[in-house]
This record gives sequence, structure tokens and C-alpha cells, in this order.
Amino acid sequence: MARITWRYVPAILVIALTGTVLWSGIDTLKDPHAALSDSRRCDLCHELGDDGTVAPDGFPEPIIDQCYSCHPPEKIGRSHPVNVDLKRNRRFPDMDVPEVLMVGWGWEYVLTCVTCHTVHGDWKSTIKSSPGERPLNPGGDPLYYRTYYLRIPGDPKLGWAPLCDACHKLF
Repeated sequence: MARITWRYVPAILVIALTGTVLWSGIDTLKDPHAALSDSRRCDLCHELGDDGTVAPDGFPEPIIDQCYSCHPPEKIGRSHPVNVDLKRNRRFPDMDVPEVLMVGWGWEYVLTCVTCHTVHGDWKSTIKSSPGERPLNPGGDPLYYRTYYLRIPGDPKLGWAPLCDACHKLF
């Protein structure tokens, strides 16, 4: 049986309590993309013209790589394939992509993260994005739910089906 070395107990308590205080101080209602709304930091994702203005669809590197810098594929979990060339798509050759999803088409119709998601959109809503979604602020009034920055909002009953159906016409 391991002996407790009592001289370490105060340090362990300080570390444990500090972690608890830090964790309880996390505000789940703060926009995780807030830094991307700072007009002085557009250059984080966008190329700037000679006059310093933003090139809306100009990115210094593939947008997928920029998304992966904060959202690595191994942490995303199950996701829609990206880097799909819609002009050479054999699985859905007659796919008709709605205008609202034609974003960042500087890559010859390549499906990217920003095809379905917008980093500049609302990140919370009083409407659920899916049936089983839990609120960000349980017991709050009003309750808020994640939007997942979807260009076509999720639905409380149908989940992400409206977004999927915009291109796939399966529902």
C-alpha cells in the first residue's frame, strides 16, 4: 500500500482547487470564434489587398488547412468529407449545390469546411440544431444551443437534414 507523503498534500490541494476554479470559470456562452470577428485580425484567414482590404474569397493557404489548425481531423470525429472536387464527383454527378453554399469557390468547386460552416455566423441560438441537443446554459432563460455555424440551420426535429438535403436531395 502506498504511503501518503503529507508534505505534498497542500500542493495537491492547491492544484486541484485551482483547476476547479479555472474550469468553473469557463463561460460556455462565449463565442469560441470571437477572435475571428476582430476586424484588425482578418489576416488570420484572409489575404489582404495592397490597400489593406480583405479579399473575401482569397486565402493564403487552403481553407481546409486553416480550419484544421484549430480543429484537427483526429478531434473532429465523424464529419463530411472535404477536398471533394464537385466537378468530378462520380457518386453524385447531378448534384446541384445551392448558391448559399457556394463559398470559397476559388478552388474549382472543391468542397471545404466553409461550404457548410461560416466562421462569422451566430454560434448560439434559442433553437436546437438537433433533437437530442443539450442547452449550453441548462436552466437558463432563454436556453441557448450551438448552431455549429451552419450556413443552413439545423432543425429541432430533423437535425442537420435540411443542410444535407440542400445538395443530396435524400430526404
